[in-house]
Amino acid sequence: GRKIFRPPRFHLWAHQDGALILKNRAKVQLAISNWSFQMRRIICVSLPFWPTDRMNFKSGPKPLNSAEGGKGDRPPESFSLPFASSEKSATFRRSLMRGARAGFAKQLAVSDKDIPFVLIKSIKGAKRISAVNLPAHKMGLAMGQSLTHARALFPDIKAIETQEKADEQDLTKLAHWMIRYSPHCAPYIFGIKYSILLDITGCEHLFGGEARLIADILQSLANFGISARIACAPNKGSAWALAFYDKRAKNGLSISSTELSQIDELPIEALRMNSKINDNLHALGLNKIGALAQIAPNALVRRFGSEVLQALNRTRGREAEAISPVREIIPNKITHPILHAILTWEGLEPAMQIAVKKLCQLLASKNQGAKTMRLCFYRVDGVVFEIKAAASLANNKPETWFMLLKERLDIEAEKMDLGFGVDLICAEAPLALNLQVQVVDLDPLSAAAIQSAEAVHRLAERLSARIGAKNIIRLKPQENWVPEQSQTKTSALDNEDENASIPEFIAKRRPPFLLKRPESIKAIAEVPDGPPRQFLFRSLSFKVKNFKGPERIIEPLLGKNPNAEMPTNSHKIRDYYQVETQNGARFFLFRAGFYGGETAPKWYVHGGG
Repeated sequence: GRKIFRPPRFHLWAHQDGALILKNRAKVQLAISNWSFQMRRIICVSLPFWPTDRMNFKSGPKPLNSAEGGKGDRPPESFSLPFASSEKSATFRRSLMRGARAGFAKQLAVSDKDIPFVLIKSIKGAKRISAVNLPAHKMGLAMGQSLTHARALFPDIKAIETQEKADEQDLTKLAHWMIRYSPHCAPYIFGIKYSILLDITGCEHLFGGEARLIADILQSLANFGISARIACAPNKGSAWALAFYDKRAKNGLSISSTELSQIDELPIEALRMNSKINDNLHALGLNKIGALAQIAPNALVRRFGSEVLQALNRTRGREAEAISPVREIIPNKITHPILHAILTWEGLEPAMQIAVKKLCQLLASKNQGAKTMRLCFYRVDGVVFEIKAAASLANNKPETWFMLLKERLDIEAEKMDLGFGVDLICAEAPLALNLQVQVVDLDPLSAAAIQSAEAVHRLAERLSARIGAKNIIRLKPQENWVPEQSQTKTSALDNEDENASIPEFIAKRRPPFLLKRPESIKAIAEVPDGPPRQFLFRSLSFKVKNFKGPERIIEPLLGKNPNAEMPTNSHKIRDYYQVETQNGARFFLFRAGFYGGETAPKWYVHGGG
């Protein structure tokens, strides 16, 4: 007759609209809200011939002779265009200019990149090949060969000293250019293999899908003359392995999390381990990742160490790897693609205006205002340059920001070269603040004071944009008894403690202005610590009519140790006096030291008014 307690049985299944329904015997339903999970997508752009492609890309196409374009890698500055004198054909002339530049680039398609050459590096006293370009690779030359062996096969092969630091620096520059595809972009070098990693999670729809994004990257790099292979996978390790060791990556390869088993057919070099471990695994017949994955993890660690298991887990997506972006990721950022590359600064201004307006609309939707704004211009040939502007008050007004950025553009345009045109503008606000509710004062005098303060801020912004923020300063009050430390210099755009003032009890004892440095004077005064009766300043004699003081300030307060003992008879004590002369002039004087000591005291003028 005893009753046995039995817990209710729960049944879990998916509802047709995606919600999860939890039922028990009492038919009580619990609906769990919908949730979604987006798989991470990582692109690896491998650059198998980067050291040599970099040199061709940096030097650019060169004219075959002086008659085909003059000096450098730029097309001739003047073309024979029809309707050149017509003011109504500016758009047509620009289109012809673009066509002429494109034709010039095609005309110079035969350049140094079609000539086989190798990069060499001294290793243990012998010169060995560290990199080859594509034509040399097709001839059978490979990294690691000695230069002597290479020249025995091909006596006319061109050899150039390698520049590893320049390779890394230019790879970083290319990564900055590829931020146009994803802000989470970083250069990655493993040994002698160069690549760029991009986290495109949530970005692919902006380019029409993952396939179009990969095709656009391949096409852009091909236009630069850079050989590239691309693979997209759910994690960094598998994307890198496929990009370097899967032949399909030449035309772009994308796999999902359910297709990660494809990496089992790749060689163990795709695991990014050192050469000694790879040699040991090859000696045991473990040549592919799949063969290594069949060994139990405990046995793998016991026989080869934890590094092999870690590399295997990273490649198969069981252990996450971080990607350190080459640049700070800024949430308040927009991109404005340009359909046809812009070749002139006048044509760039409307595009700038649209980009700034889009960013200000984004900030307004968040009730934020920008304190600093930056525009990045992406040239079609892979060069990126930027302009910055700062504001005194955070705001999201497009006209204000465009005016400031236009000021900076007018100044820096001489240093910048649009090259063959700009095809993308990125606008970003590195520093954005929440906007405060602005109080409107109905009193005409108070309203005029507010407008006057705003006008001062706008003036400071424009002057800072023209001659630099470091050259426009204001004085910021501080609570300090030492006269020269009662104010400090700060940028005019720094509005922190803008309404602060010197405390009244200190301000009453200070003159209207101070000299930059105290000037020595000769004075007649009562001893040992009386006020001056007469003094000689700048060859003029003054007799004191009235005075106020002294105000004693101990000079150790000026130094690094404010707790130092007060000297009894030294020049580290100042006695300040406010004096008025017989002709009505007012001075702020002080005496350093006392009469009767080892050293006679000195008198100085520190200010006046």
